[in-house]
Amino acid sequence: MKHAPYLNTSGSVFIRELKSRYISIGVKLFSLLSVYVSIISVVRSVDTGWLNLYTFQIVLAVLFLGLNYFSKYLSDNLKVLALVGIAFVAGVAGITTFGLLGSGFYYFILSGLFLSIFFSRRWAYVSVVAGSLVVGVTGYMHTQGWLDFDVDATSYMRNQASWWTVIFGPFVVSGFLMFIIGDIRNKLMETMITLEESQHEIQRLSLHDTQCDLPNLRAFEQHYEAIAVRPDMIHQDLAVLLVDLDHFRQVNQRFGHMEGDFVLKDIASRLKYCIGDYGFVARLGGDEFILLLEDLPDGETSVNELINKLFGVIRHPSHMANGERVTLTASMGCVILPPNVRAPLQQVLMQSDRRLQAAKEGGGNRLQSGLIEG
Repeated sequence: MKHAPYLNTSGSVFIRELKSRYISIGVKLFSLLSVYVSIISVVRSVDTGWLNLYTFQIVLAVLFLGLNYFSKYLSDNLKVLALVGIAFVAGVAGITTFGLLGSGFYYFILSGLFLSIFFSRRWAYVSVVAGSLVVGVTGYMHTQGWLDFDVDATSYMRNQASWWTVIFGPFVVSGFLMFIIGDIRNKLMETMITLEESQHEIQRLSLHDTQCDLPNLRAFEQHYEAIAVRPDMIHQDLAVLLVDLDHFRQVNQRFGHMEGDFVLKDIASRLKYCIGDYGFVARLGGDEFILLLEDLPDGETSVNELINKLFGVIRHPSHMANGERVTLTASMGCVILPPNVRAPLQQVLMQSDRRLQAAKEGGGNRLQSGLIEG
């Protein structure tokens, strides 16, 4: 299962790092953009003589460059507040100087978007409402003749620099905001996929014994309950078999637990291979295994034949990692459920465990088997 590198950190750290990254990019972008707008404004003034109107644009560029230079000394929150403050003031200056000709209204929207992304929607609404009031009041004052703009609309529209300002200003910033939203969306999708994969992995591990690479008791319970109610299995024999390796503790004491684990995994693979399509093998824990024998063609006769094969594969010497061999035997307790007879797994396990103990008390290397009781 592959994980995105940023998912190796905790959620809060990841969010802080992502926020800091976007803010740093934003500071650099707006610094370059303000310098560009200042240059365009000066170029525009050559033909229009409006240089006095662009004093604020030049001041704005200086402020952004200063913010970029001193950003390493500022917290992320202060950087955002500075960005939002400068953008809002730029909006006020643009609206009161150029009216609807400039991009002042856009800076109000920009400050609201920044607040929405990095703070909260509540403050974003406040910023947008405040910007709307500035636009509305300015417009009302202009329509009433109380405020005049020193910019000739025809000259402004005929100046090529005006068009370049609108193209590279709002659209570049919009592209940056699209990048933030798209990047967040991609990381959210990656996170959701990774969480889903993690849930599947947790589910698998909850039903799996990693040491022997077998299902565990919980998985066995689910399988037994599903088989017990299947219509095509109700008329067939079932058998639950407990297998306990005799004197396995001596293997651990003599060769160590690592070699013992190697032998356990070898025995587990043999049991699984021997059962094949006629059953389900799981590990109970330690040196005990549990098997559900099912879908057997000849009922109880097939059960006995299969158990004899199990004794044979267990007795076959196991080769350990150190090159030595060890021969094991097993005690088994079996409960057979005839056709049309089913019982809760807890009852079946109690009876099979009782028969297993009887087999061990009889010297081991033997089977105690019988029909379900009660």
